[in-house]
Amino acid sequence: MRFSTGIRASKERSRRTRRVTATLVAMALAATSALAQERSAAADWPTYNRDLAGTRYSPLDQIDTSNVASLEEVWSYRFHPDDGFIEGPSPAELFQQVTPIVVDGVMYLASGNRVVALRPETGEELWRHELSEGLASFRGVAYGPATDAHEARIYFTSLSKVIALQAATGERDPAFGDGGEAAVRIPYTGVPVVYNDTLILGSSAFGPGQRHIAPHLNQPRGGGEPARAWPRALDATTGALRWEFPTLPTES
Repeated sequence: MRFSTGIRASKERSRRTRRVTATLVAMALAATSALAQERSAAADWPTYNRDLAGTRYSPLDQIDTSNVASLEEVWSYRFHPDDGFIEGPSPAELFQQVTPIVVDGVMYLASGNRVVALRPETGEELWRHELSEGLASFRGVAYGPATDAHEARIYFTSLSKVIALQAATGERDPAFGDGGEAAVRIPYTGVPVVYNDTLILGSSAFGPGQRHIAPHLNQPRGGGEPARAWPRALDATTGALRWEFPTLPTES
């Protein structure tokens, strides 16, 4: 009888040991996963100012005052076709002032008449979306996380519209606006701000129906006929207009 009791006690201790070991392994895996996610998030630059507060601060510490002078070029990406020259406002000749964004290890940026996704480590092009007319915003693009209604998106402005691409493929998201684009009547060259389920467009110095000149060397800030600026907000899921207002009173 004592022998049987001893066997049962030994088995119970063994089960407890296995449970504790399994728990410790699970905790270690969870901690490793959390650390990897934290490092990945630290390496991200999800908006042109990095965050909605506009801090432009990166917690990465690999580059500092002791080694910044020794940095070398690893890869480069050409904004223009190989035979393009910067002479005027055409898509092949545009220069850029883009801040790339990085989300979950993928870099997204506007490049003349296209938007591209690159692998940050090598510069490899993962996908590209070319515009049939006009130029992508020369300031950059915005990232919208996945929701119950849609997959992760890349938003950018072109001419008088906002375009939404599927972040994974670069294809237009048909659930946004009309075939992936929403008209806003006024050309915007800035980057939309994504806040919850809202896209916010900053003011523009051009009015409906007024001429807009793309930026180039002879006129680096673009041009056109000045008008009242119109900040706008769109539904980030559907592209529907939520509100707008002029920054100056009407002539009346």
